Amino acid sequence: MSVETVIFISLSLIFMVNEVVINMRKRSAMIPGARRHDRGSLAVIWIVVTLSFTIGFSLAHNLKWSFTNCLFGSLGMLLYIGGMIVRWISVIQLDKAFTVDVAFTPGQELKTDGMYRIVRHPSYLGAFMVITGVAIGMNSILSFLIVTIPVFVAFAYRIKVEETFLIRNFGEKYRDYSDKTRKLIPFVY
Repeated sequence: MSVETVIFISLSLIFMVNEVVINMRKRSAMIPGARRHDRGSLAVIWIVVTLSFTIGFSLAHNLKWSFTNCLFGSLGMLLYIGGMIVRWISVIQLDKAFTVDVAFTPGQELKTDGMYRIVRHPSYLGAFMVITGVAIGMNSILSFLIVTIPVFVAFAYRIKVEETFLIRNFGEKYRDYSDKTRKLIPFVY
């Protein structure tokens, strides 16, 4: 196994530990009066990411790293770092209203500034950037597709569940906000 592969496996483990910590500290069950509406989307994300990473790493080109692969690996590393930054900034900006499961907390206000001015779901954007960065580091087009496509579909399901719930709780205010911002990828989607 190459040094590069070990680095990307280590980065995926760091991301997993990061997500476990967030999951332990930011659950709606810890907030009195929180209304939950997750519809299994958190479990779907965990299962899809775990399976995609497992299959992706098993099919990855672990021994062959040419100069071009190292350039792509560097891009993956930048995406990973940028994604971690975006994810943590969005969690910090949402503060007490951030939960890992889809929930509405008492007195919650609609967040439309900071990173939320650019996209409605910057936390998912950050996570997807991290996952894409690691997928690039797998050094295989097949691994990249096996990781990114199912994870994107899982995030799209989660966003649909969350947006339905946000519309129910914020009504026209959320619809107006969604008309002015993209869901996940600035200027695109």
